[in-house]
Amino acid sequence: MNRRPLNLSPNRPPILFRIDAAAAADERGTILAPACALVQTDAAGGFSFRLLTPADADAATIGISVTRLDLRDAVLIPGLVNAHTHLDLTSVGPYEPGRGDFPRFLSHVRQNRPIGDAEIAAAVRTGIDLSLAGGVVAVGDIAGCPTPGPTAVPFHVLASSELAGISYVEYFGIGRTDTLRAEQAAAVVAGLTPTANVRPGLSPHAPYTVAPAAYRSTIAHAISLGVPVCTHLAESPAEREFIARGTGPHRQLLEAFGLWHDALADDFSSGNTPIEHMAPVLSDSGTLVVHCNDVSDADLQLLRGPVVYCPRSSAYFEAERSFGPHRYQDMIRAGITVAMGTDSIINLPAHAADPSRGGISVLEEARFLFQRDSTPATMLMGMMTTAGALALGLPTAEYRFGTVGEVCQPRGVVAVRIGANDEHLNRVFSSGTNPGKNPGMNPELLFMRK
Repeated sequence: MNRRPLNLSPNRPPILFRIDAAAAADERGTILAPACALVQTDAAGGFSFRLLTPADADAATIGISVTRLDLRDAVLIPGLVNAHTHLDLTSVGPYEPGRGDFPRFLSHVRQNRPIGDAEIAAAVRTGIDLSLAGGVVAVGDIAGCPTPGPTAVPFHVLASSELAGISYVEYFGIGRTDTLRAEQAAAVVAGLTPTANVRPGLSPHAPYTVAPAAYRSTIAHAISLGVPVCTHLAESPAEREFIARGTGPHRQLLEAFGLWHDALADDFSSGNTPIEHMAPVLSDSGTLVVHCNDVSDADLQLLRGPVVYCPRSSAYFEAERSFGPHRYQDMIRAGITVAMGTDSIINLPAHAADPSRGGISVLEEARFLFQRDSTPATMLMGMMTTAGALALGLPTAEYRFGTVGEVCQPRGVVAVRIGANDEHLNRVFSSGTNPGKNPGMNPELLFMRK
């Protein structure tokens, strides 16, 4: 399997590729079957892409030197968007013993997360390599907050990579450190320069680790700096208990660290759900919210989106046992943008750490939902491409194909082997139900815009 996009191979001159594939598909469904794609690369690492019927591809390449790729057992899809991941935690997982045991998971993270700049950078680089192996070309990455405080290291590593997206500088700010940490994170972001492909953002961690005053400070800083905001929300029963009554494991943790003080009771004893608690802060701010496992009918009316759903993370923490099935389809029907994320590698199967077996990929999240929920293939394709682009403020045109015959410039082109000749887009999601034992069904990133 190709591990580096063909147009980014060292010292490769411009080449016209012809790809013969079983089909080409995006969030609209199957566009063409069988499909041919003409891909013209350039010396700068870019490429143009055009879908044609086999007959039209024959006519268009008469007398022209062409490098042919025979992928007639594969479907071509656009490069994927992982709208929520923690690349700096790649060195910490996968960690199966934490399944359904949040205290054990949290202890594992605290004891093993990288702290020094070199360790953080190495973990992020590994996460980038595993993302590329999974067909991912853009990410919403959380630049995690180690003990010393908010860090820009993940931003710099991501900005120097092939991936596009956002590096959200994370902080924890509650109790005696609430607005101080918000100010520190804003100062880090203020010192960063966006690149053509990657920009910084702010990430107050969650409403049980960030006080409302710190959230308000962050929203004000984000508006001033012109950067996006992302936060975790409505993830666990412990979060619900802490928001509503100021009790439970999160209160105990704050007390253990000497962060709790009685004035916090005014913020955390209202009886509100996490989404109700955050509604005044997030209203019309455009903040990207992640997880949203705990969503009532009333909460659904308060959500403005966009939302990132991480299916295997929710399953890892057994959210359905507490809250019932995730309401991602209800959200989509309500007009909310719902993108796909993986969360950290900690909650993924062991084979996610192996680039030859699929890496860190939202395609595996989508396959999980296809098997569990019979989610429509077009909905899944949208969640892991154009919805992800919308959630991260990326150009959606770069995460879909053009019409047949139209020259377009997607961010990336991925091939997914489908085996049997069934309905093509469904086969993308059903062909890799056990990727650890069937690595031939893993996504292959063929081309990627530099």
